Amino acid sequence: MRIQVATLNVWALPEPLAPAVLPRMNAIGDRLSELAADVVAFQEVWSGAARDLLLRKGEAAGYHAHWFRDDAIGGSGLMMLSRLPILESHFEPFSMSGTFEQLDNGELLSGKGFVKLRLQGAGRVFQVVNTHLHARYTRRAKHQFRSHRVAQIIQLAASVRQVDEPVVIAGDFNFVEDTPEYRVLAGLTGARDAAQEYGDPLPTMLRSNEYRKRIGLIRSQRRVDYLFLRDGSRIGLQPVQVDRVFDEKIELEGRPADYSNHAGVSAELEVLPAEVVARQQLSQRAIELAERLLTKGREETRKRREDRRLLSGVGMACAILAVAGGRSQAANRRRFLQRGLKGAALVALAPGIGASVMSEFVLPTELSAFDQAEEHLEQLVQRAVDTRDELPS
Repeated sequence: MRIQVATLNVWALPEPLAPAVLPRMNAIGDRLSELAADVVAFQEVWSGAARDLLLRKGEAAGYHAHWFRDDAIGGSGLMMLSRLPILESHFEPFSMSGTFEQLDNGELLSGKGFVKLRLQGAGRVFQVVNTHLHARYTRRAKHQFRSHRVAQIIQLAASVRQVDEPVVIAGDFNFVEDTPEYRVLAGLTGARDAAQEYGDPLPTMLRSNEYRKRIGLIRSQRRVDYLFLRDGSRIGLQPVQVDRVFDEKIELEGRPADYSNHAGVSAELEVLPAEVVARQQLSQRAIELAERLLTKGREETRKRREDRRLLSGVGMACAILAVAGGRSQAANRRRFLQRGLKGAALVALAPGIGASVMSEFVLPTELSAFDQAEEHLEQLVQRAVDTRDELPS
């Protein structure tokens, strides 16, 4: 038996945040019938109109089962189309999301997480996970939010490790092969990189992409979209063909275009019998690496909290001094100066209040998410010890 799974970040943000959304979704939908995948995992389906168009096109192409979250804000952007029956579905939002200081990047409001679909084909049951990790925002932060992604990976791994059936983990992971996040995901989930195992790991962020060229993002090519494979206890998966898909040039509105600012990945997988299945053990190195990155992320968040507390104190002090100064002015200038100083007090007070809210109410939530990731990691280790068939290596 063979199954085929594909993944694509469709970049369906509401216009004008992304160009030609509906024409691109129409082109993607038309391509589905040629794709021959049993299951397709989409990310960044942020437009209701784009979702509805993909659903109609998917239905016409034989994808009669689907999954999505119908939330304008916090809907995750994930969508699944399947030619196989969906037995169960489960969505889990990430505890770790974006930062309030960078609310404009949309991570905090995105509702990112992962969905697990339990599917049946030719008498076999397997699961497909679709996810989209925190973006890197290289120009905004030196740490590139690495610890945030690791916290998300740990939560994902804790869920995947509970699955006894074979699993395909698909999505936009926002990391490349030589990064710690790649090693943490492989080591904690016990999953293998399908393209790497097949021997053809092609980049999915391309210099030739028309949309990347238009905004000057043509310096390098990289692979951030993956299909990872994890064997079940009695059934395994082996890639027999892995291809880059949705990378052909198309024409929209009379000019060269692409389906998205990403290319996709498709893998044809052979289902293996029990006697050749060898599930990968939990990696001690991955555990230690994850612990270090969580510690670093927690320290960075605490430093931001201390900085906000300092800013809050300075703002409050300036406001007090401004108001106090207003009381000592001469009588003939009193009204004018009081108004001016009260205005200055409000200006000085505003950032102080914002910093106070950030330090006492917002950043503790981020620290709590790091704590939850640490708990998930401990549970992974304990489960490996308890089951005895996945002891740390």
